[in-house]
Amino acid sequence: MLRRAIGWSLVELMVGLALLGILSTLAWPSYDGQIKRLRRSDAHVALARLQQAQEQHRSRSPAYADTLGSDGLGLPDLSDAGHYRLSIGLDPARAATAYTVQAMAIGRQADDQPCQRMAIEVDRGQLRRRSGPSEHLDNDSDGNRRCWGSW
Repeated sequence: MLRRAIGWSLVELMVGLALLGILSTLAWPSYDGQIKRLRRSDAHVALARLQQAQEQHRSRSPAYADTLGSDGLGLPDLSDAGHYRLSIGLDPARAATAYTVQAMAIGRQADDQPCQRMAIEVDRGQLRRRSGPSEHLDNDSDGNRRCWGSW
């Protein structure tokens, strides 16, 4: 009586590994893009918190705060999940009416080039969301929409 061997042959194993490699090569960029997009919410939340803190500070002071530390808003310079470094931009001549809060991607999130920097600018009550790959925040409206999503 002949017994049939159970298992895969070397050829079947190599074909399976080749298919797995091809599928993972095709799927990885999409997966990585989704992860970056999900991490942007870390910046959204951090910037909204900074904006709220600035408005609370302004309600008690004649000008907006110019720092995040204990002598300013008393907040950390990293987002909650640590994917973004936070900062405040303030022109001393307009400190009573305008400010910018910005989040710059760090670590693995820094590879998110189109949305590497995200900012909220407030000038006399008018809010503007901006984004871009550099400090110029020069994304067009479609780029901003991609970075900010439904915000």
